[in-house]
Amino acid sequence: MTDKQKTIQVDEILSFRGVSMAVPPPYEFGLEDINLVLKPGELAIISVDKGHGITPLADAAQGLLVPDRGGVYFLGKNWRDLRPAAAAAARHKIGRVFDEGGWVSNLNIDENITLGQRHHTNLPIEEIQSESEKMGIFFGLKTIPSIRPSMVRRSVLCRAGWVRAFLGDPELILLEEPLKDAYTELLHYLMKGIAAALTRGAAIMWITSDIRILNQTGLAPFKIYRMKGPKLAPLELT
Repeated sequence: MTDKQKTIQVDEILSFRGVSMAVPPPYEFGLEDINLVLKPGELAIISVDKGHGITPLADAAQGLLVPDRGGVYFLGKNWRDLRPAAAAAARHKIGRVFDEGGWVSNLNIDENITLGQRHHTNLPIEEIQSESEKMGIFFGLKTIPSIRPSMVRRSVLCRAGWVRAFLGDPELILLEEPLKDAYTELLHYLMKGIAAALTRGAAIMWITSDIRILNQTGLAPFKIYRMKGPKLAPLELT
């Protein structure tokens, strides 16, 4: 059976099926025979070693990288089979916190946050802005900054990134080191957001080099993996 002929159940939000790929810098490693399935309401925490470098997992999950072998499926469809317009529409259903950057430098933070909703929905801009403000308060922000990303404190920028990732009730949320610029007191805000998203049926992939968070999440059950170079394997906690 060819990769295109495989049928993936639509109750699987994200699935990697035998995915291998070689990637250029800035990625540190490629992927080798990755198998991972996330269904509605499931959370996968993926541990990476400190200094591991950028992993292509999140980019592959969004269909931004094409595997050399295997397939990455989102909502039952292989990214490889989607035309550009369909792929862009599908990515609108994915929220993401980027390991580094991810902000459009010539847009204010509030414009960055609402950009996807303004482009992919017909909702009134006032409604989109209202929802983003409510989400900001949910994550402990008094208001959404209306200044350029370079002018915002890193702890505020961190939470603004959470707002952008969770806004619009995405089907899949990709979190790359979401606590890197957050102080300890902010952890409970992120946990609330994750718990709410899982409860409504979203799937979440959380990539972190700080495995200590597993003792602080208060979330269960979840899948735990370790990324070692290009390989992904279940992680047994001791």
